[in-house]
Amino acid sequence: MTIFSTSIMTNELSVHTSCPGAVLVVDDDETLCQFACETLAGENVPTVSANNVGDAIEMLNTKKVAVVILDWSLRGMGDTSGSEVLSYSKKNFPMTPVVVMSGLQFDWRTDATLKEADGCLPKPFSATLLVGTIRQWLKRLEQTPKVFLPQNENEISTLDHFKSVYIRHVVNLLHNNISLAASKLGVHRQTIAAALGKPE
Repeated sequence: MTIFSTSIMTNELSVHTSCPGAVLVVDDDETLCQFACETLAGENVPTVSANNVGDAIEMLNTKKVAVVILDWSLRGMGDTSGSEVLSYSKKNFPMTPVVVMSGLQFDWRTDATLKEADGCLPKPFSATLLVGTIRQWLKRLEQTPKVFLPQNENEISTLDHFKSVYIRHVVNLLHNNISLAASKLGVHRQTIAAALGKPE
């Protein structure tokens, strides 16, 4: 099913089972977003799209995004533009590649404002170039060692909980092992417990 709205479009026609997440297309040109999403859907790549800064940030926070394709000239609130989405993505989702789309003539590798971008897709681009670019990044992601990084507050809270449980487990093991060794040496268990900060 394809869902269209004034600012967000989600394409869930055919999800590639090995795809690490959706491709987020960010452009205030709804026609271009539709073209990109339908083109990638034909390649079994799930997509989500947004037409402004706020919706792009919402998609990053609520969807599992593998790659971002970002219009550098994106119109936003006040002075915001594609640079705000790039900065937000790199700060909060550093492992997610961001490919900048632009019709301007510049070298994204040396432009200071684009130093955080992972690539550039010149406008106008063909379906072949779009698909080739996305395939390249998805292949790189599949070859990247899987390292768990918390992506939102819930995952951070869960990670903190497991870290706390693990630390308590290690302390308990140390207490038990040291106490066992101390008993063989005739050292009082309360001395060991006091040293570890554990009530005996």
